[in-house]
Amino acid sequence: MHFYVSESLGKLSSQEVLRLQKSLRVILKHESKPERLKATLHSLYGHLQNRACLEQDSFHRLLEAGGILAESELVGPEKQELAENPFVVWPSPAYCCVAGEALESLKKESQFLRDGYLFAFISRLAPKEIKAWGKWLARIHGLPRNPSNGRELYRYLLLTRLSRKSEMDCATELAGKDLKVILRDDVDSPMHWFYRGVLPFYRSLDDLHGRMEKEGQVATEPVLRAFLYGDVISFGEITGFGQPLQYRVVCTREKGPSRAALEALGGAQEKLPDRAGESTPSLF
Repeated sequence: MHFYVSESLGKLSSQEVLRLQKSLRVILKHESKPERLKATLHSLYGHLQNRACLEQDSFHRLLEAGGILAESELVGPEKQELAENPFVVWPSPAYCCVAGEALESLKKESQFLRDGYLFAFISRLAPKEIKAWGKWLARIHGLPRNPSNGRELYRYLLLTRLSRKSEMDCATELAGKDLKVILRDDVDSPMHWFYRGVLPFYRSLDDLHGRMEKEGQVATEPVLRAFLYGDVISFGEITGFGQPLQYRVVCTREKGPSRAALEALGGAQEKLPDRAGESTPSLF
């Protein structure tokens, strides 16, 4: 749900381009090669001095909304704060987004991972983990192809959240627990191969989910769905020299875009899944 300025500079109003130029202290020009403009923006966002705006509640609300908020959702000083925030772009007066290039810069900062942001977690995944996660989603949803990279994977997960609000309560029950308490390291379990460093985490979860489906087990399914949709994540932490990593479960902060935000964006661009099990072909 993020607007990449380098890819769509011509779609912005002259007033919005002027606002961004003043905020970033740079002249934004149409480039024959968008990658050059993208690299420039990455560098600017990485060295931007006015970073106090990243601590504002309005900015975190925008991140938690999947990077897009309708103007009608903003209350109190939020609209003014986001109108002055250089990390935010207004493609239309009806809604604002986190600039895609800004997010590319912010995802590298460890604070956003510690705060439980899904976008920061996905950015740190190895390609084999992203591939395994995308394959698992494609199998469950019957997608024509797998989400091929972190950007597609994140966007897909955000769009599923609107139809899954009632399912996401399971995540709070898992938060802070040791992964091995939730998904045991049994020799006959696919998780055994992840804990031994043989298979990717999401490949092991997919294998476990597939086995449960064949055996008709349902007790652990809410837990697996929480991992499938990124409601919770788990990453290893060093507990001591020579000690194995301890994997703890963390709730992600993104709640996803609201219907009002997606309607402001344009219903024709984002076809919403009515049920959690439906695919979203518009993503691909």
